[in-house]
Amino acid sequence: MPAPVDAKIDPGPRDSERGLSGGAAAYRRAEPYMAASSTLMGSVAAFTAIGYGLDRWLGHTVQWLLVTGAVIGIVVGFIGFFTRVLRADADAKRA
Repeated sequence: MPAPVDAKIDPGPRDSERGLSGGAAAYRRAEPYMAASSTLMGSVAAFTAIGYGLDRWLGHTVQWLLVTGAVIGIVVGFIGFFTRVLRADADAKRA
């Protein structure tokens, strides 16, 4: 019995994944998404640390620059996160 017309056929491994184990190929495909999460975490940590450092340097008793830095880090991190994820999805669809 022939396969249905709309059935998806697995094209097999990509050229860049030939010779890799299944786990290594999966990590290679997941790398853009792991990089996106690292961008988010790094952005939040960096801007929070900058805010904390400014509060310490200026001698503030209320840590408002720390909170401001954290919020800016979250916004910048999410923009970078979604940019990388959308770019990775577009690249995956092209490949």
